[in-house]
Amino acid sequence: MTYRETPLPAPVVVAGCISLDAFDRRTGAPAWNQKTSSAIRRMIVTEDRVVVLCSNGNVECFDLASGTPLGVVKTDLKQGYAMIQDQSMLLIVGDRGVLAMDLSGRVLWSRPLPASHYAGLRGVGIPGLVCQPDYDT
Repeated sequence: MTYRETPLPAPVVVAGCISLDAFDRRTGAPAWNQKTSSAIRRMIVTEDRVVVLCSNGNVECFDLASGTPLGVVKTDLKQGYAMIQDQSMLLIVGDRGVLAMDLSGRVLWSRPLPASHYAGLRGVGIPGLVCQPDYDT
């Protein structure tokens, strides 16, 4: 049997306050850097994309390999709190409600939250996957 090194094409992506930095997984060399429109609240990395939920409610998408911006979806949320991926759907919760979006950026549905949810941070979950709210201590 001959050993053959498996290529690692996708970089490791690190979310900072308002920027994404990608590094080669084998060498650690910088691959790319991108700024976002506001503070990053959540990040999801798919096979070919990096999707971030920003504190201003924007959902921003970047190409995983190059960092090239692929698009921005401005939601009705003034603040984004939590985001999870359920197969080809993103579930996002913010100050004004919850919405579902496909990976191309098309909003599938959006619902307001009851007034009892207006104070405090929110999480989102489905069976087997939960994104808890961040609470300051």
